[in-house]
Amino acid sequence: MTEHESQSRIENTDLSAGQWLAKARKEHNLDVADVAGKLRLASRQIEAIEADDYQRLPGKTIVRGFVRNYARLLQLDAAQVVAAYEKIAPGDGEVRISVPHQNVQFSEVDSGHQNRSTLWMTLGLVILLAIGFLAWWLELRFAGAPKPAAPALIVPQGADGTPASASNPVESPSIATESSIVGNPPPSASPVAALSVPANLAEHVVHLAFEGEAWVEVRDANGKVVWQKTNSAGTEHDVTAPLPLSFTIGNPGQVKMTYNGDPYDLVPHVQGGIARFKLDR
Repeated sequence: MTEHESQSRIENTDLSAGQWLAKARKEHNLDVADVAGKLRLASRQIEAIEADDYQRLPGKTIVRGFVRNYARLLQLDAAQVVAAYEKIAPGDGEVRISVPHQNVQFSEVDSGHQNRSTLWMTLGLVILLAIGFLAWWLELRFAGAPKPAAPALIVPQGADGTPASASNPVESPSIATESSIVGNPPPSASPVAALSVPANLAEHVVHLAFEGEAWVEVRDANGKVVWQKTNSAGTEHDVTAPLPLSFTIGNPGQVKMTYNGDPYDLVPHVQGGIARFKLDR
């Protein structure tokens, strides 16, 4: 440790984590937008960290990672800055969701009723999607069934092996051609039109299993939040919605994900301790 780093460490022992980071940022001639861009965070999140306003941020585990990454960016002693954060951080039992531009409060009774209503609505939606998918699959299967081949037309021949002429017709059994049964086709030959389903409306299932605390935000093509929650270790959740979907996952190392039953690797999408990616097919 250099003499300058040692002196800076002594001078900042009485500062909170947010004050320490704000001071170092200004010493590096960086503004909030610069830091937000480098850490892949929103400017409002950087402002909340520097103001020690942790109620505006996700749970303690996630914020601890934000503070550590911020300190490393500014070339500070990350352990010392995290220790300063721990002194005033909320308890481990507090779990919060950061929702911008909203300040909605629910009573305990209303919240429980809403959670039950949401659960039933989600269950009903999943059932309807499953029924629709099954009907679509059955239609495609019947549409792909092979059609019966048209019977071969037998041309009667004379005694010398030549085709019988109109002046010497040979009676043969009546043969029903394809054109003769167009008006009343048998049930087994009735084709079923294939149902064309756009790829972005077909059912896609994203399954998330949480081995540790992690928060997830899912948005649709219009930027509307489909699902957002801080999840506890040992919990699981399925996301079913039309594509495209944009995912933001905090603490992705504690999350196992499958997409339509196949494992999905989050590692290539992780930057600054957060995984960001988009599913469009």
